[in-house]
Amino acid sequence: MKLWSVRGILGFVCVFVLAACGGGTESSGNASPKGAGAQAPTTAFSFPGKSVKGLIQNGYVSVFSLDDDETPLATGRTSSNGGQYTLDIPESAGVNGAFVKLVVRGGAGASMVCDAPQGCGPEASFGMSMAISDDFEIMAIVPTPNLGATSLVDVTAISDLTARLALASYSDAGITEASLLDVSE
Repeated sequence: MKLWSVRGILGFVCVFVLAACGGGTESSGNASPKGAGAQAPTTAFSFPGKSVKGLIQNGYVSVFSLDDDETPLATGRTSSNGGQYTLDIPESAGVNGAFVKLVVRGGAGASMVCDAPQGCGPEASFGMSMAISDDFEIMAIVPTPNLGATSLVDVTAISDLTARLALASYSDAGITEASLLDVSE
């Protein structure tokens, strides 16, 4: 009988949850109608989603190319009540590469709702909000959507674990769809 490693089990769970919780692409309302005089969309693609490790309220959301952690393609904030966000990446951002990274950070005015039944230390009991500093960061790595598409991405503890495993394991060789799936082995 084969014993599963912790890494293998976590990887399997990550892939399963990511497949179930988003990453799908659907048509966006930003695409122009086809035909004579049609204009190209001004938005290359959009990312609506939620940030959840406990709901992250008023968090700072950024989208980066995998090869450039310094220059965001778009930035925004999560909502003050449900952790939702929508980022529209303009065509002028010049997105290159098969994958992008969404990052949610804490900072001034950002908070997280404690979702641990035993509480989150002395700062917050279950269901209470607590401030999160700019040291707090969770991420997701997702395929770059097609032009004019919308890709639902929920940035969660599971997406963060998958992204960090992939970056640690494949940073030199580059991230591919196969390498993101490989963290499940």
